[in-house]
Order: sequence, then C-alpha cells, then structure tokens
Amino acid sequence: MPRTTLLTTSDIARIVATHGLPAVLSRMVEYLEADYRRWQASRKRRAWPRIRRWA
Repeated sequence: MPRTTLLTTSDIARIVATHGLPAVLSRMVEYLEADYRRWQASRKRRAWPRIRRWA
C-alpha cells in the first residue's frame, strides 16, 4: 500500500523558498487539474448503481 508523505509547515516553507511561490502554486494547480480529469474519466467509465426511491 502506498504511503502518504507528511509535509510540515517547515517543509512547505523550504519548498517555496527554493522554487518560488508562483512555481509551487502552478505545479499544485497542474496536479489538481490532472487528478480531477482522471477522476472524471473514471467516473464516466464506471456504471454507478442507481438508488431507487420507495414509492
């Protein structure tokens, strides 16, 4: 099972100091947009069960 990396505020500050805030935010947006597109594509392929209401 993949592990999640913990980023502390110190880690984030170091990353931003190294790469610059615009670059960090740009990469975050790129990652989130790609993740959203993958999520939408998998959602369209999968047949979600329908919930029927009681009459």
